[in-house]
Amino acid sequence: MRHRYLFILTAPFSGSTLLASLLGSSPQVSILKTPQHEGLKLPGMHALLISKGGSQFNPLPWGYLHELYHRHWDLSKPVLVEKGQYPKHGEYIQRCFPGVSFIVMPRDPYAWCESIKRRRKPDKPAKPMEETALRWVRSAAWHIHNIKTLERVTYFTYEDLCDRTPDVLERLRQFMPELGEMRPEGEFEVHSALGKRRNPITNTNESALGRLDSTEIGAISRTLNTYPDITAYFGYKVLG
Repeated sequence: MRHRYLFILTAPFSGSTLLASLLGSSPQVSILKTPQHEGLKLPGMHALLISKGGSQFNPLPWGYLHELYHRHWDLSKPVLVEKGQYPKHGEYIQRCFPGVSFIVMPRDPYAWCESIKRRRKPDKPAKPMEETALRWVRSAAWHIHNIKTLERVTYFTYEDLCDRTPDVLERLRQFMPELGEMRPEGEFEVHSALGKRRNPITNTNESALGRLDSTEIGAISRTLNTYPDITAYFGYKVLG
């Protein structure tokens, strides 16, 4: 069987677990049977790829990962999906997975910053919200880079996925007909404020924004105002 590879390129906490679960609802698609369907959650991967200080190696050994993933995908299915925090690795993936396709998916910067803040470990000091917002800007800049340079790529936002699901499904069918029929009416694994459980497709941005105070929103906005071209590229508005 000639397989088609599909990699989801997102920042963490941007809805990629939901998207992978939706793709996996098709009988034509294999997603990894790991927590959040991530290759980084395969046995031994974290110790192999993450240094003691917490820095992820760059570049990663994609030739080896090609072989490892093939031992964990269901090769009886034509479309093989991986999701992970790999926005800087598209060109390396493209070299090692012939004919690979990519989905790029950003999320609203305010909701994303809240998700990073909410997941801070209690024993770690809080980081300035401007620093978190700059992380979003850097990720979004990589998303634009990937959209413009990778050979086969489509993109939509987390908000599109949740609020305009039929349109996204049609776009995906046009982009890769081999995906087959997905079932958006079901409940899907997520990794969000809804908890690590199965839920209907739900946009959690409004509740995330409600957990930010005016000072935090102002700090995010000041950072975003420095990069109006990046927010405008994905249709995001700067608050305040």
